Amino acid sequence: MSTTPTTRPELFEIVVAPSAPDAPPASLFSADGLWHTQDLFVVAPHGDDAPQYPHSERARPDPSGGRGWVYKGRAGDWIKTVTGFVDTRAIEDAVRRECADIVGDALVVGSGRIHPVLLVETLAAPTQPPDESLALRPHAPDGHTMNTSHAKHVKEAKLATEIVRRLEPLCGTLFPYERIARPHQVLVLPPGALLRNREKGNLRRDACEEAFREQIDAVFVSRG
Repeated sequence: MSTTPTTRPELFEIVVAPSAPDAPPASLFSADGLWHTQDLFVVAPHGDDAPQYPHSERARPDPSGGRGWVYKGRAGDWIKTVTGFVDTRAIEDAVRRECADIVGDALVVGSGRIHPVLLVETLAAPTQPPDESLALRPHAPDGHTMNTSHAKHVKEAKLATEIVRRLEPLCGTLFPYERIARPHQVLVLPPGALLRNREKGNLRRDACEEAFREQIDAVFVSRG
């Protein structure tokens, strides 16, 4: 039985009015007069296992109908493709979990595109052996040594294919437009290539999308 969702649950954001206890400074409020926390939730699913909360524990009015809420990350964890919203955090966490032995880090981009693209950093290469003659060299099927550029392309293609294979269970739970389902959707980058915030080390999605725009554009020019 397929677990692919049929409709995207509506996302709700926690917002705070100026009159709320412990409201932040006025400078943090938006033009609509509210402080947008950027924290997103969906209504908890139906079923016997869905949490039920007494009315006194719920905000009023409560769109969840008493079923409670499921945290879906921050607003920055979602991107909007031409087809719909993509939960980048779910994909990135799956890559870090399932591909920790082959990938250093991962970031999903693709705002305004027809499908998302996965940027992955390779793991740092191990220290080369002192005797260079012991270093492994890639070989073509005919036994000749591959040139460096071709060998790099082959290695990246194999890595992208393996990542897609490991993401198959997750893809079965996502909308078709959210999936990283084909190797050409994976861009393999050197260790440390993804741009990060200096203070916290968080990946900078918008900055990475701009920095690698040419490579991302090529994905859609070649395959669509």
